[in-house]
Amino acid sequence: RSTSTTVQGGYFDDIVSSTASIASTLQNAYESRGTDGVVEAILGCNVLSKLVRHGEDHAAYVLIEAARQAAPERDRSALASTLNAILAACCGDEDGKGGFPGISFNMLLTIDELCRDDEAMVAPDIVTLSLVYHCLHKSSGEFESHCRSILERAQKLAKKKAGSQRRKQLAAERRRKVMDQDLL
Repeated sequence: RSTSTTVQGGYFDDIVSSTASIASTLQNAYESRGTDGVVEAILGCNVLSKLVRHGEDHAAYVLIEAARQAAPERDRSALASTLNAILAACCGDEDGKGGFPGISFNMLLTIDELCRDDEAMVAPDIVTLSLVYHCLHKSSGEFESHCRSILERAQKLAKKKAGSQRRKQLAAERRRKVMDQDLL
């Protein structure tokens, strides 16, 4: 994406330092207040407004890398929570103002891309898809086709999850029956 090592001048250094600074902010916010702290930090420091000046794909990349740096090593749950909190901040404030649908959509695309190439990256879950859908849906019609595809993807994911849970329940019932028969 935007951060290749062929970038001239101090731009690459700026990206690295801003990523580290944002990572530190995210880590402190997550440790002190969890995901609410992350949302408050992103909105309170105007991180999205500052990053979007360099483009939505750039902002998405920096935010994802900052979340990866902020999450403790191998703590996929903290990474997923932090990414979802950033996506919640992209939806704007409680009044629905100040949203960044382009950043949220580019984050989803980047997460998908990273999932194919990096085992340490978390895959989008139903919460991730819901947040991106919400952010895109409340924006102007330019994201309408993306909303439909995200909704279809969320439905497939929900069906898959429900099927998996049902199979686990059936297996547990079979084990209980076998154990009950063994006791007789």
